Amino acid sequence: MRTLYICYFGLREPLVQTQVLPYLRELAGAGVGVRLLTFEPEMRRRWPARELEAERARLAAQGVEWFCLPYHSRPSVPATAYDILRGAWFAGRMARRARLDALHARAHVPAAMALLARGVLRARVRLVFDIRGLMAEEYADAGVWSEASLPYRAVKRLERAAVRRADQIVVLTRRMRDWLVGEGLARAEKITVIPCCVDSSRYAAEGEGAAREEEEEGAAARAYEGAAARGDKDAGRAAERFEVVYAGSVTGLYMLEEMGRFFAELRAQEPRAFLRILTTSPRERAAEVLRRAGLRDEDFWVGGAPAAEVPGYLRRARLGLSFRKPTFSQIAASPTKIPEYLAAGLPVVRTRASATQTCCSNLSAWACSCASSRATSTRAACARRSGSRPSPACASAASRRRAGTSTSGRSAGLYTRKSTAGSRRLRPRLRRRLPVS
Repeated sequence: MRTLYICYFGLREPLVQTQVLPYLRELAGAGVGVRLLTFEPEMRRRWPARELEAERARLAAQGVEWFCLPYHSRPSVPATAYDILRGAWFAGRMARRARLDALHARAHVPAAMALLARGVLRARVRLVFDIRGLMAEEYADAGVWSEASLPYRAVKRLERAAVRRADQIVVLTRRMRDWLVGEGLARAEKITVIPCCVDSSRYAAEGEGAAREEEEEGAAARAYEGAAARGDKDAGRAAERFEVVYAGSVTGLYMLEEMGRFFAELRAQEPRAFLRILTTSPRERAAEVLRRAGLRDEDFWVGGAPAAEVPGYLRRARLGLSFRKPTFSQIAASPTKIPEYLAAGLPVVRTRASATQTCCSNLSAWACSCASSRATSTRAACARRSGSRPSPACASAASRRRAGTSTSGRSAGLYTRKSTAGSRRLRPRLRRRLPVS
């Protein structure tokens, strides 16, 4: 069994390192011949020939044959269309030359490539449509597109075509599966639920990232050092920050300003509190949002970290945050950061988003409406008490619910099940605004 996994991200993206590659290694271990196609930003500058070959050799040793094409970003629509054509041509040729059995399209843009490869280039392969979210709805919920806009309608049309023609569909949540079935968009037997997973072993022991000292990052850290130098009897406790961490995007549906307000309430009750934002998003833009929420520069740090170092940062923290707008599109979302926090032993404060409610134990996570300052203050007080030390119960919950090695059987089966594509025609799309608590 041979498959080409198409991913519209670069190999070095944290998401690819923590989600895609572990998944593909599991497939290779299950006997699937795995090929990976990625799209690399600034490919010539970021990937010298020697590094490119070294990375290919490293992945080949893990059972993954890697191919890449340049990613184009501007102008947005023509650039994406060009990448789709390049990807479709590559996938079609690869399907014939390597006699592939399946094309695995991770999200909507790769699905367009796979559909073209099968339809125009006549590649005789199965199609696995891996729905990572409701792309059009997410853009609409974030205020980027209107539901009447051309991009929104084009993406929904692509989505419907991919769902109808796919031999197998992967979704992240049971609610998304139930919605597809309930709307008559796909039959249950061709849908597999595989939530985002974490490798809990990465969080079990101290890593190199935790050794990086960053006491120069803010005036708060310098104040702690000054207290120790003055012989303050409480300096030992002051030098140990109550670190609150958020890891991931700070744009779109993620509520950075609300997280900043929550942290301000927490810091009023815990003076040692310090907020660390681990993100690849522009630093100054995120910092401005936090200042607008009432934080001073010495209260927080914003920056990126290699995927290998993230576990160290999480283990050093006391509390994890995940505030995401509870919109319709969240029926398809499975935020990876929550099981990562739990695997590191962190209590989690989250918003009431649809899919996260099934992955969080009451012992380790709180839902937060952020609707009133009193409620936020109460949650902050609870979080301060429960975040006094890393919790084995949190790591246990992550291990039970999101063990990364538990998906290999379901994943390998995607390529061997009998096709059910075309067994039911699509009904006209009816968007139902589901109630969110």
